[in-house]
Amino acid sequence: MNWCLALAGSLAVLSTASLMPVASAAPTTQDVPFNGTVAGSCVFSGTVGGTLGQVMPKYGWVEASGGIPGMAPNLPAGQTMINCNSPAQLSTSVPVAVSVPASFNPQKLQSLVYDGINYTTAYSGGSTFDSGAWNKPTTPIAIPMGVDVPLQVGMVAGTRSFTSDVPSGTYEYTVTLTATPN
Repeated sequence: MNWCLALAGSLAVLSTASLMPVASAAPTTQDVPFNGTVAGSCVFSGTVGGTLGQVMPKYGWVEASGGIPGMAPNLPAGQTMINCNSPAQLSTSVPVAVSVPASFNPQKLQSLVYDGINYTTAYSGGSTFDSGAWNKPTTPIAIPMGVDVPLQVGMVAGTRSFTSDVPSGTYEYTVTLTATPN
């Protein structure tokens, strides 16, 4: 019987001990900060070059601007798409000759960019190529954030003589588009 009492007493002590609150360690926390800067950027895609040629005999220039409203439809303009991760401003450069016949000395060079609504242009040789379709602002085009914006890129190089053909040969120019995120 002593044995039973000892067992019962032990069980009573153990059950009381299990009901007693046990002191536990308080949790410790630490916040880990993160920061950084995402720079504004733009991506051009789907670029297709334009086709340069003389619009008509005895016109003293080469041109690629077909598809841009008001421009000659037979020589296709270049095309590209732009998408920016922040609003941006798009400007263009004057066409730069890569390869032209040695006897071709254009008095005027002009590029023209059209986004479906707005135009921007860059030119050298005095004023714009003419007071009609080429007479557009040099103000950059506003590019919205996160939208694919199709661009038509035209160019012209030469004189407005209407009396001479351009020399035969291969004509290569580059027009540089610059997107500057805001």
